Amino acid sequence: MFGSEPHRRERRTEADVRALPPLPRPDRATMCAEATCGCTLVLVVVAVLVATTESVASSLRPESYLSILGRIAILTEAAVALACLCGLMFGDPGVVKRSVSTCFPMPRQVADALEREGKVQLQHNIVEGQHEYCTRCLLWRGTKSDGCHHCSTCQRCVRAFDHHCGVFGRCIAGNGYGGNMGYFKVLISMGGAGIFTAMTFSLASMAEHITRGGDLILAVMTISMTVGSCCCCSCVMWAVANPSSAPALV
Repeated sequence: MFGSEPHRRERRTEADVRALPPLPRPDRATMCAEATCGCTLVLVVVAVLVATTESVASSLRPESYLSILGRIAILTEAAVALACLCGLMFGDPGVVKRSVSTCFPMPRQVADALEREGKVQLQHNIVEGQHEYCTRCLLWRGTKSDGCHHCSTCQRCVRAFDHHCGVFGRCIAGNGYGGNMGYFKVLISMGGAGIFTAMTFSLASMAEHITRGGDLILAVMTISMTVGSCCCCSCVMWAVANPSSAPALV
């Protein structure tokens, strides 16, 4: 079906694409475990920062502008972080899909292997000029400058590949804010913004307590709790931003 040169010149259809061997199976167990870990970490960080800010706000006068501003800021940051988490989990990082244009024309050695054995066991990609053919996904994945790689965990070719995140179980890819890179960057930024909000709010609260002649011990305890919470959250955010990455198969 795939081997003869005349046949390769015929007009291909989606039926020819469906006739190809199935795509490699992703490592679902690893991806699910990583995703569960990442989502749990984000939810814990959000809960800790919101609870910390709320505890500081509750120690102030209800009508205080500082109290209202702190609540609005931390809840907005939490909402944006959760939205980005959903985008990261369910968005497309830039996977190269099989289609008539990406699968054909098929390289001769791949077509011959499919004709003889019904599968391809080549251990290297095929490069023709500036174009590269993945022998695992059985498709042309663009030029070398596209930064496309085959992820060893997701078992898919991804454009503008950066790394496979061992925290979220997803490939992180995209130039600038393309792909799902935007979700990843904003999610990390919201973690930093939440820590900044909680720290700033606590310091301002402490200053207000001292100015009003309030309980200094309570103010010190509050700021100590906030510092401890923010330090823990900072460690978690560092782990998320600098995960161990699964290697990409070139």
